[in-house]
Amino acid sequence: MAEKRWVLRPLDPVRSHSLARELGVSPVLGQILVNRGITDSLQAERFLNPTLSDLHSPFSFPSMEKAAERLKRAITKRERIFVHGDYDVDGITATAIVSSFIRENGGDATPYLPDRFGDGYGFGRSGLSAAVALRTGLLITVDCGIGSRSEVEEAGRHGMDVIILDHHEVPEQIPDAYAILNPKMDGAYPFAGLCGAGLALKLVQAATVLMGLSEEHWQSFLDLAALGTVADVMPLLEDNRIFVIEGLKRLNRAPRTGIRAILETAGRKDSLGVREISFTIAPRLNAAGRLQHPSPALEILMTDDEGTAQVLASQLDQVNRRRQEIEASILEEAETLISGFDELPSVLALACADWHVGVIGIVASRLVERYNRAAFLACIQGEELKGSARGISAFSVVDALRACAPHLSRFGGHREAGGFSLSSDRWLLFQEALVAYGTSSVDREAFVPIERIDALLPSLSQVSSLTDEVERLSPFGPGNARPVFLVAGARLESVLPFGKDGRHLRLRVSRDSAGCCVIGFGQGRRAAEISGNDLCDLVGTLDRNVFQDHVENRLLLRDWATIEAERNDGMEHLRKLFRTLLSRGTPVSEGDSSWVLLKRETLEALSDSRLQGSSSLSEALRIFQEMGLLSDHPDGILLRKRGVKSSPQLSETLRRTRMTRRDATKRVPAGKDERRDLRAGGPR
Repeated sequence: MAEKRWVLRPLDPVRSHSLARELGVSPVLGQILVNRGITDSLQAERFLNPTLSDLHSPFSFPSMEKAAERLKRAITKRERIFVHGDYDVDGITATAIVSSFIRENGGDATPYLPDRFGDGYGFGRSGLSAAVALRTGLLITVDCGIGSRSEVEEAGRHGMDVIILDHHEVPEQIPDAYAILNPKMDGAYPFAGLCGAGLALKLVQAATVLMGLSEEHWQSFLDLAALGTVADVMPLLEDNRIFVIEGLKRLNRAPRTGIRAILETAGRKDSLGVREISFTIAPRLNAAGRLQHPSPALEILMTDDEGTAQVLASQLDQVNRRRQEIEASILEEAETLISGFDELPSVLALACADWHVGVIGIVASRLVERYNRAAFLACIQGEELKGSARGISAFSVVDALRACAPHLSRFGGHREAGGFSLSSDRWLLFQEALVAYGTSSVDREAFVPIERIDALLPSLSQVSSLTDEVERLSPFGPGNARPVFLVAGARLESVLPFGKDGRHLRLRVSRDSAGCCVIGFGQGRRAAEISGNDLCDLVGTLDRNVFQDHVENRLLLRDWATIEAERNDGMEHLRKLFRTLLSRGTPVSEGDSSWVLLKRETLEALSDSRLQGSSSLSEALRIFQEMGLLSDHPDGILLRKRGVKSSPQLSETLRRTRMTRRDATKRVPAGKDERRDLRAGGPR
């Protein structure tokens, strides 16, 4: 059995084939583009080959000209400019962008990052006091500030103009700032997905224009904008996609001194992509703010001195190793607590006195990945419990916190994540309320993770060419996930566990005289489910691994299901019906020749047909559609006639039908012969 529910994304053969023909790509890539809302060649060209000229104008922000003019004046007049950031990678890179731009153009910039443990998140009293002490003229908050209404007002009373660059949710009452740049404000900007670093880049881009500087004065910070965008898990679309593409070019061509030192310390020599930012650079920059003050992370991004960079890189590497050890320890303890539940609850709410407040958020994310439950973790800090939460698609963290607000002293966040504080004597009541909220608001079906499949892989012989095409969609991330493929009916030739304790799997599969390597990272625990010569359906992403000049095209496994005999229950009836429908179809006049058109009048003539061992024709058509064998057409329906194998595992209708039959078999007291008839689909 698969661990997840498989859902094939809707098909549009006519449109995808037309787009593929215009672009000179395969119908598979055409379908993937159509499913991502890209339906014409102009859209496709801008997506596949974006340039800096495709960026939205920074002056699309209503307050941008005012903000950039104020920054220009402060630089020109050598006013004290206080740049207040945040302790995560987005806040750190945003601070580095604005501060470096000011200094490089002769201005007086003081960067400031809060301490997670002493100051807490955002622009607060400590940052305000520091700005006042410096007799600041212009205060710029990056990646924070939109919720700091009282602090902004007090800064104004001390003679400061405040410019807020923040991408977080906009409260009902916003601060009375000199200018606010927030893409989530109504009518603020054509793209709401910018992070703090993206906003910082937009501000210096606008200032570059107003100051009459060359474009390199803002484009030199594209690498930092890419780091912040990827680390903050922002949608890799529109401006963000361009930031990351152009930023990666700069990181690979000539990385800044500090980034080069981080990579050397980590032993990375390969070309950089999103994966390297996510798993090598960002964790080291984040580790500083998680366990101590984040200043080394900011300093390494702003230094040009190689010796200083090497020392800082070594420090960050050591802190990150300690973070990994703490994370592993907390995760193990959390798993032990979970194993004590008689039944997995609707929400995971766990607390331990000595867990580290800077690391529990990462562990919460790990638990969400493992159990597909929202996770709320808390530990003691000072005189109260402080917690971090991560959600799932069907569960809003901030809505849950609002529902449990009577038990909390403070909370905040959004749908996917949040933070909260409460008195330790309220924990059990909070835990109870949280689980009750989860039970009442989330259907248990939502706890079964869904694997959304982009396309059926036509042939294993096409893995190499499709990998080339898929890479044109990169960089991958939120909003532009790596395409997921189904390989149906593959023969398993070998199974080889590898890695520590056999935690990973290396498989060799074949189908139709072609073979492919399959890597299952973290799938070792399921090794006993399969053996050589099994037939199975595989779900995964295409990947190209290069090691010592050896290139291997492979499938990275996300899930699989062995093809068991019982799975064919009722399938022969469906196969016969499908062949009958195909025989009544006509060639498609436009689009992919692997489809035939079954006209509406023919369907209406068949509307009273029944399937032996199944249900109505409409139910069968729904099954075919879920399996990727049928698609809607203005004149009727399209049926796939050749070239691609599918899997019954894709059909939720078929799964529910079989469950209903099994339940009926268990409920109805029947004799031996009647039970046999029920399993076959009902008495005849």
